[in-house]
Amino acid sequence: MTDAVTLPRFAAQKGRRTRGRTWWAQRWVDDVEQAALDSNTLKGGRVYARGGLVGPLTFAPGLVSADVHTGEETLHVRIRVDQLDEREWGQVLATLASRSGHVAQLSGGTLPRELDDDLAAVDVSLVPSMFDADATCT
Repeated sequence: MTDAVTLPRFAAQKGRRTRGRTWWAQRWVDDVEQAALDSNTLKGGRVYARGGLVGPLTFAPGLVSADVHTGEETLHVRIRVDQLDEREWGQVLATLASRSGHVAQLSGGTLPRELDDDLAAVDVSLVPSMFDADATCT
């Protein structure tokens, strides 16, 4: 596995809501909204996202980071999440070994909801919770 994956700046979303398009992205957005301490900051973030001002977006083990280009300044956003420990990875591998359909879907670029359900039964999640994250923004 490489250390980081970087995606380019998101395109502007005129007239569209910036919501997750997959079940797991929607869960993350819901968590972010529920954990937000300041609704004005959340509203501003939505404006930046819809305006195509967020990116590039980088995913690394235990870290998601992005720059937000407001026009006046560039803000640096960092969200740190706990990485899976050895026991949790063992549970992931055992679950994948028991259900070949999960592996096929993952290989095709889809995170199956059923895999999340199976892992939840052993207290593991591949989708981090914003409530367990450490977020900073300049």
